[in-house]
Amino acid sequence: MSRVGVVLNVPLRVAGLRDATMTLDVDGTGLEDFAQSEPLLGTTADGGKLAITIRGSWTFSLKGTGGHWVQTGTKTELPTTATFNGKPTDYHSSYAPGSGTYSCTRTSLTMSTDKQVQTDSWSKG
Repeated sequence: MSRVGVVLNVPLRVAGLRDATMTLDVDGTGLEDFAQSEPLLGTTADGGKLAITIRGSWTFSLKGTGGHWVQTGTKTELPTTATFNGKPTDYHSSYAPGSGTYSCTRTSLTMSTDKQVQTDSWSKG
């Protein structure tokens, strides 16, 4: 997955979360679970290393039509730890419903938020 974190109020591209899972039922009910996911990793312009580990899960409803998706549900705080250059740092994460665009095949789904802040790519496991 590709996301944008913020370090010292400067946006920072991060990637990771391999082994996070998303389950979607035919009625649109979804669950995103980070229990076994790898951290998000990013590097600042001056070479600083950021690692963000997210745990927990959240539930939502998802409706997608014609390349556009809308999520409904409750904002959920997620247990998160982060290090910057190997030292613990304050970091907060939560998930809230949103909307955006998507593309999919039989085995993959890519979703981007409306403001292109976050792009998630999923593959069928």
